[in-house]
Amino acid sequence: MAKVTQPLGSGEARGSVGGYTYGVWRGFNVVRSRVTPKNEFGGIRPATQAIMSAVAPGWGLLTQDQRQAWADFAAQHVEVDWTGTDIQLPAYNWWIRIQCIIAHDSLAPQTDPPTIDQSMSIRITSALPVVHAIVVYWDNSDTDLEDQYIVELWKSGPHSPGRRPTLHDAHWEGCSNASDNSAYSPCFATGAYTFFLRPVTRDGFPCGWQQITASL
Repeated sequence: MAKVTQPLGSGEARGSVGGYTYGVWRGFNVVRSRVTPKNEFGGIRPATQAIMSAVAPGWGLLTQDQRQAWADFAAQHVEVDWTGTDIQLPAYNWWIRIQCIIAHDSLAPQTDPPTIDQSMSIRITSALPVVHAIVVYWDNSDTDLEDQYIVELWKSGPHSPGRRPTLHDAHWEGCSNASDNSAYSPCFATGAYTFFLRPVTRDGFPCGWQQITASL
C-alpha cells in the first residue's frame, strides 16, 4: 500500500479505477491493488444450508432415550475447530452434522448416533490426469474396515497453480466406496484442481480430510 499526493488530480480519491483502489488510511491518501471480493455464498454453503433446514426439525421428533444416546455420543467424541483446539459439541450439533452428511451423501436415514468401533483413515497416493478428467487414488489404513466406509470427493478448480484453495471453495463431486481406492472427476478446462477427500461411515460419522492438487 502506497501513500499518494493529490490522487487522480483530486484532494482525496475513494474507490477503484482499473486495478487500483484509492482511499484514506489513518489520515493518509493511499492506493493499493484492487482485490476481487470473495463470494461468501458460493462453494458448499448453499447446499449445506438447504440440507440443514430440511433435517433440523427431526431433532424434535426424537424420543428422550434417543436424545440421551446423542448426548452420550457427544460426550465421547471431541471435535477439533479451525484453530486446532479441541471442542465439545452439544448433542444437537452432532445430530445436525451427522444428519447433513447422511442426507448429502444419500446414506440410509438414521435416528440413532453412529456406532464407531474403530476409525479408518485414507492416504491419497496420487491424482493423475486422463482425457477430460483427473482420477484420484488412495490407500485405506485398514482394509478390514473399508466396506463400512464411503469416501467423499470435493473439488476446487480450475485455479492458478500458485493458489491454495480451502474446502470452502470446493464443490461436492460425489461418493465412492472406500474399497474402490479411486474416484473419477471430470475436468474440461486447463489448470490446477485441488481435491478434498474424507472417509465417512455408512451411518454418517466423518473422519479426517486429505487433499491433493493436480494439473490438467
